[in-house]
Amino acid sequence: RLHVHDIVETTPGQIPPEVEHVERLLTFVRSWKRETPMVIHCWAGISRSSAAAFTTVCALNPKRDELEIAQAIRAAWPTAQPNARIVRFADQLLGRNGRMVEAVQALSPSVPAVQAEPFRIDLA
Repeated sequence: RLHVHDIVETTPGQIPPEVEHVERLLTFVRSWKRETPMVIHCWAGISRSSAAAFTTVCALNPKRDELEIAQAIRAAWPTAQPNARIVRFADQLLGRNGRMVEAVQALSPSVPAVQAEPFRIDLA
């Protein structure tokens, strides 16, 4: 569990995602044996979970194109809007040289969400 608020800038009284949180996510993801599906979720199901899913696929498939991954997430989940702070830290930690950040910025605006819907994305 990563206990962070859905924010992209430091806000008094809230816990912003930090590099240490993304490091913990990557440690967990890399230890996953892939024998059963991985479920990623957050309270709202829009920003933190889509950033974690994006980070997971980028980490487990380092040759897969970042924009293609981001577009696949958006196609599977029109309300997805990956948390930019999480993506920025993941991009740095994975050595993606800004490509993850650029991929998320290139997405069309997300569909407004009444409620989150589950989605699936393949690693390959």
